[in-house]
Amino acid sequence: MGLSKAAELNHYPGPLHILNLKVELELTKGQIEETQSIYGTMHSNAKKYGRSLIDKEREIELLFSNQQADPKVLEELVKEAAELKAKIRLEHLSAHISQKLLLSETQIKKYDEARGYTGAGNHKRKHHHNH
Repeated sequence: MGLSKAAELNHYPGPLHILNLKVELELTKGQIEETQSIYGTMHSNAKKYGRSLIDKEREIELLFSNQQADPKVLEELVKEAAELKAKIRLEHLSAHISQKLLLSETQIKKYDEARGYTGAGNHKRKHHHNH
């Protein structure tokens, strides 16, 4: 499941896709600037957490490769890795909430149509979504 699938499929657009559709959605200059800010903050924070997650996964790997696997240490490292994954997802989903608040209902409908989220099978995805 994508990090933001729940948002995407329920009329909470993603900022990167909004920027890619700015002409079709007739975004104002203010909407473009705010969307760039939403995306920049989300991207920066998600990258920071992602780097920490990679480091945490390396620690888990080393625990085993160094033949030092200890259940209590492992439990703590796995919990920390899971918390980082949760922070990354929260950044993505929070960006979708901020983005929706910035758009009109008409713009959201146009977005859903452009992304293939309309019609009886609106939970079928036409495009792959990573953000």
